[in-house]
Amino acid sequence: MITDEKNTKHYGRGDGYDRLRPLTDDTVPDVKVLIADSVLEFYGDLEFLPKDRDGLLLHYERTGYLRDLDDHATVYGPGDGVFLVLYQDGAVIGCGGLRRLAGMDAELVRLWLRRDRRKLGFGRMVFERLLREAAALGYARIFLDTSHRCKDAVRLFRRNGFVDCAPYKESIGEVFMCRGIGNFTPKPNPAPCAPCLPGFPA
Repeated sequence: MITDEKNTKHYGRGDGYDRLRPLTDDTVPDVKVLIADSVLEFYGDLEFLPKDRDGLLLHYERTGYLRDLDDHATVYGPGDGVFLVLYQDGAVIGCGGLRRLAGMDAELVRLWLRRDRRKLGFGRMVFERLLREAAALGYARIFLDTSHRCKDAVRLFRRNGFVDCAPYKESIGEVFMCRGIGNFTPKPNPAPCAPCLPGFPA
C-alpha cells in the first residue's frame, strides 16, 4: 500500500531521479498548476474555458472543479484510494488519483504528466501503481474518462485492457472506459467490463 509522506518509503525507480508520494496539503497548489497547464494544452480551444493558467485556476476555484484535491484526505483516504504525485528534482511533474465510485467500483482520475517529461515511462509508472493499489484494495472494476485528444493516454489504457463503456458522469472528455481488476498485471486481455450503470457519483 502507499505509505504516508512521513515515512521514508517512496515509489518510483529508486535511483533518486523521481519519486511517487501521496498528495499533501503543501503540494496541492503545485498539482493544481500541473492540471491547469495540461488542460490548457489539450482543451484550450474550448470556448467555455479561460485561455491562461491564472484564469483557469480561478475558474476552477469558483466552480469547485478541483475541490477533491483540497479534500484529498477524505476523497482519497485509506480504504478508498490514493492520490499520487510524481516528483523530479523536487518539482511536481505528474499526478494521478484512485477513488471509490460506488460499491466495489473505483475510478482513475487526474492522470497528468508535464509535457517535457512524457514518453519516458513516467506516466505508465503512475498508471500501473494506481491499478495495483486498486487490486490491493479489493476493487472489482475500475473506470476512467479521457478524450481522443489525449492519444497516448488512450493507447496506454487500451493496451492494458480498458474497453469502451457508457458515460457514467458529466465530463469534458468524450471517451469512457473500464476494465476488471483482479490481480493486476500490466498487460491487456482482461474480461470485458459490462456497460456502466447510470447513477454513479461524479
